[in-house]
Amino acid sequence: MGLYAPSQRTSPAMAYDLRSDRVILFGGASTAGYLNDTLGYDFETNTWTNIDPAVKPPGRAYHAMAYDSGSDRVILFSGSSAAGPLNDTWAYDFRASAEGILLPGFSMTHGPTTSPPTLGRT
Repeated sequence: MGLYAPSQRTSPAMAYDLRSDRVILFGGASTAGYLNDTLGYDFETNTWTNIDPAVKPPGRAYHAMAYDSGSDRVILFSGSSAAGPLNDTWAYDFRASAEGILLPGFSMTHGPTTSPPTLGRT
């Protein structure tokens, strides 16, 4: 991890991680394309940190993120990339290691229109 300031971007996603007391920011789009960086904002030190985990989702914008207090993870879902719409879910655990870990999770698969979505492993 290192000190970092987020670059100019549009349509990133952010979620507040209650246990680490940080805001986690992921991705967005810039003039260079879709971004896949993960940053943490520490309220106590008033600094951004480039988390740069070894495993990370592809760059995207227009995605959603929320903090799940039960698992102590930030969940990222969907978005849009250069390849088109995305349908994946990732879980980020800030406290898992000094670098942080992004784990690929589940993707939604849809059956017939009369059936609810079901979860499938990616």
